Amino acid sequence: MKKIILICLLAQISLIASAQFRIGATIGLNFSNISSTNALEFPSTSLLTRNTLVQFGFGITEKLSFNLETGFGGKGMKLGGENNSLTSTSFRVIGLDLMPSLEFRPIKRIGLGVGMYGTLSFAEFIRFENQPWELISGNDFFKPFDFGLHTYARCYFKFIFIQVGYDHGLVDVFELNFTDVNGQSLGLAVGQFRDFRIGLGVLVELKK
Repeated sequence: MKKIILICLLAQISLIASAQFRIGATIGLNFSNISSTNALEFPSTSLLTRNTLVQFGFGITEKLSFNLETGFGGKGMKLGGENNSLTSTSFRVIGLDLMPSLEFRPIKRIGLGVGMYGTLSFAEFIRFENQPWELISGNDFFKPFDFGLHTYARCYFKFIFIQVGYDHGLVDVFELNFTDVNGQSLGLAVGQFRDFRIGLGVLVELKK
């Protein structure tokens, strides 16, 4: 049994030692929204935010690689607007993202990735109509931690790539208590993030 464990450890060390390490960075835009997870629906639309990520990774095989992206990004939503009686109110949260994934390249220029994401939020903002953003102290609307499924597709041009992706939240991160004109509660709106990403990045392989 000890010999089997030792062989497995040596195989893993050998795999890492022979792997092709990569480092890169991505800048992009997020189109994020909140999807209701309870009976109380609310009229929301997507909010445009920015993100900046650095990436580390290594090739496992010729077509399969492990990637770890981390950096700062924003998410949010716009509530109300012209087609309903609610005042247009936008909510935004900024946090630190950590996104491990496996990427498969069916052909040389195309990469398909799937993994998970975790976001630790540290700043929350609100904006009424077209007024400036206001920083909110504490976590009044968003919970401090988000977690979900992370997917993407890339098209490579040498060391430059274009990326589109979709993040599907798995935990309820947004809470807002709706009231009527008399201040009576209509119920608590609860939701999860749905996030579409587009980005432009560079990825450099470190030669041994």
